[in-house]
Amino acid sequence: MIKVEKATYSRLALNEGMKQIKAVRLTAARKNCYYPIYSDLQAANNWLEDYGGNCHAFYCYHLEEYRDRLYKHYKETTKADFSRLARLAKMDMIENILSILREGEAGNVNIV
Repeated sequence: MIKVEKATYSRLALNEGMKQIKAVRLTAARKNCYYPIYSDLQAANNWLEDYGGNCHAFYCYHLEEYRDRLYKHYKETTKADFSRLARLAKMDMIENILSILREGEAGNVNIV
């Protein structure tokens, strides 16, 4: 019988990643102000992938869609669309961290 190992995550890294994500301000006065918001969210996501544990657990579809709109479909994307995508990406990233913490409390993953 094959023994399956649990994924291991760092509690300190998860808490620091949560702080970084919550520190990102989503308000922008102009449409071109959504580039720094994306780069801040991407930096927090990269930091979590590097230090959090299982890098595949931090994948965020909305962040990928946000990047795609910024770099490939900028002209046809409205400011409201960028605002919505930034909010969804931030909520999705926070939910990923919270779900890992819930799984740790349930004993399904290791949190050190």
